[in-house]
Parts: sequence; C-alpha cells; structure tokens
Amino acid sequence: MTRGRITLVCARDPDQLADFVFGQLAEHSHLWPDQRAFVLVPETLKADMERRYLSGERARGLMMAEVLSFRRFAARLFAESGRAGRPPISGSGKAALTQGILQDPGIPFRRFNRLAARPRYAAELNQVLGDFHRYGISSEDLRDHESLSPPTADKLHDFALLKEALDEAIAVRGLDDPDTVLTRLADLLAEPVLPDRLAFLRQSHVWVTGLPQKGQAMRLIGSLAALVPSLTLTLVCDAEERDPAFRIGRRSLESLQDFFPQAEQILLPAPPPRKPLIRFVRLFWLSSSSTLK
Repeated sequence: MTRGRITLVCARDPDQLADFVFGQLAEHSHLWPDQRAFVLVPETLKADMERRYLSGERARGLMMAEVLSFRRFAARLFAESGRAGRPPISGSGKAALTQGILQDPGIPFRRFNRLAARPRYAAELNQVLGDFHRYGISSEDLRDHESLSPPTADKLHDFALLKEALDEAIAVRGLDDPDTVLTRLADLLAEPVLPDRLAFLRQSHVWVTGLPQKGQAMRLIGSLAALVPSLTLTLVCDAEERDPAFRIGRRSLESLQDFFPQAEQILLPAPPPRKPLIRFVRLFWLSSSSTLK
C-alpha cells in the first residue's frame, strides 16, 4: 500500500540522475522550506553524493535536506523515535562469537568446523551471513535446499545452524546485529501506530539512488511508500534501447514496476555529447629552458 506519489526515473548516465535528484531537491526546498527531505544512497556513494550536493549552487534549505546512507538513515530514525535499541555488536566481536560457535562440539556442523582454526575464516562466514540478512534469506530457506549436491547441501545446512546460533548468542548478550538494522526499521515504520516523534515522515519527501532491489532495502522502501507524500527511485538503465550493458538496470526497473504498479515512469533524454577537454601542459624543462634564454 502506498500513500503518495511514486516515481521511477531512468537514465543511462548516473551523473544525469544525480543532477535530476538535486534539481528536484532544490525545487522542493524552495517550495516547501519547512518540510524535510532525504536522499538515500548506498554507503559507497554517500561521500561523493554529499560532496556534490554541498558544493552545488542549489544547496538551499540545507538544514531540512540530508544525504544519508541507508544505515545512517535507520540510525537517525531510531534515535528520533526514542527506540535506539541495544548497542550494536562490533565486527571483531561478531567474529569472536562465530569462532566459538564453530568450535562448539554440540552443534552438528558437517563441514564448517573442519576449518574453524583457519585465520579470518569466521569473518568470511560472517560476510556471507550478512548477505543472507540483507536479502531476507532465513534459516528455513537455507534448509529447503537439501536436495542439492552433497557439498552444497552441507554448506547450506551449516549456514542455517550458524545463523541461528549466532543470532541467539548476540541476543543473549543484549546486543543488536548491524546487519538487521534495515529490517528492524521497516518493521518500526510498518507498525499500526507510528511513534509520535516520527510523524514528520508524513510530510517528508524521499529520493533513493543505487537501491538494491531485494531484501531489507526493499522492505524499508515499501514501508516508506506507505508514509511519505512522494518517493522517487532512480535507476541507471535504458528502458527502450535494450543495450546488454544495462540488463541489470532493466531487470531492476521491471521489479520496481511489479512492486509499485501505480508508479509514474520518467525516462530522461540522453544528454548532448560532451566535448573532450583539451589541456595544454607546459613541461618543466621547456619552462626552464625559456627562463635560461
């Protein structure tokens, strides 16, 4: 269920999408200076997008508009709601718990315990478990693949055991797993009665770029769509030309169209070709020789 306007914006050039988002953000700040706005980006893009926004001429209404990663956005809303929750476990602490679980003789691992003493093995397994969390893969889902070849089935069986044991170990210690933060935020925003301190979301506008199309992030986007008056999602794709280089973008677009069948779609026209920049560089030895003359 959605509350406001959903817009899907496509372009082949990611810089063109960024310009479009910041142009809309500037217009929003001008028309509704008292309403908050958020641009959500992957962690890897946050610094660049924030720099582009802050250094641009359109950065008006700065106090009411923010460029945030998904996790930072979650932390901000948890803090504002008064439900900051339990302290998060560190990566090293999580690896230590995983190491102890792998060496527990009471857990019937089929393969993982053989390599438990290998350096960084626990950290590598935690990275995979983090992907399971982000894509909404449960222990039951992992166990549903017992019909696969024995090596693969054994590994999925062990991942299911490890996931359950690690989740329990983290909860017993009164900690939270950072890999589940988006799921917890989606659940908070989907509650029948929204916390009073998050009521501002009903008058906030959200732009999302670099969105993963599955798992936690999509659950969060679905929850936001039920609250905010407008939600804009940008994708790098060619909706019409069918260039193989943009296959993933087109699949993402199709997935979002299924998720938001009422969404408006905007296809940005290709920008004019850019003229190559030609710079003349005076070599040091040339300038030195001219000085000596």
